[in-house]
Amino acid sequence: MSKGLPDIIDPVDFAEKGRVVAGAIPLYAMERLRDQVVATSGEVRFRLEFAKEGVVVGARGRVEAEVVLQCQCCLGDLPYAIDRDVVLGFVGSIEQADRLPEPFEPVILDEPRVLRVAEIVEDEILLSIPQVPRHEVCETVEQEGVAGGKAERRPFADLAGLFPSNTKQN
Repeated sequence: MSKGLPDIIDPVDFAEKGRVVAGAIPLYAMERLRDQVVATSGEVRFRLEFAKEGVVVGARGRVEAEVVLQCQCCLGDLPYAIDRDVVLGFVGSIEQADRLPEPFEPVILDEPRVLRVAEIVEDEILLSIPQVPRHEVCETVEQEGVAGGKAERRPFADLAGLFPSNTKQN
């Protein structure tokens, strides 16, 4: 994490004081994200402004990163830009979460009311990654052949040469 950033915060206290937390966290420091990306070089840049909005204790901000995912079609590298607005509402129960107004996304706080800044940022990055990352057009699919404008995939075609031909002899 960037120098001078708090590791653990009390979001209610930060909101009451109108504090801002901004900085960068290296991708390699995010354990849950490491399984989702091909490379862990680079960093996540973020800014979170904590405030009370009426009765809602919340944080608004932005999370940005460049990550490299694996395309699930061609298995090649897929650079993916993340630029996500963050609007969080900190609550103590599911019932309070259900009553949060739009556009707040609930974050349920356990006692003691502390959170790791890196976990908040990592959660937002994980929510931004597509479930099935893939290129709009994969080069390997195009190279396999095109029939009628659609890529023709025949993954077992080479197996035909392994079997003797089925010819009847009378």
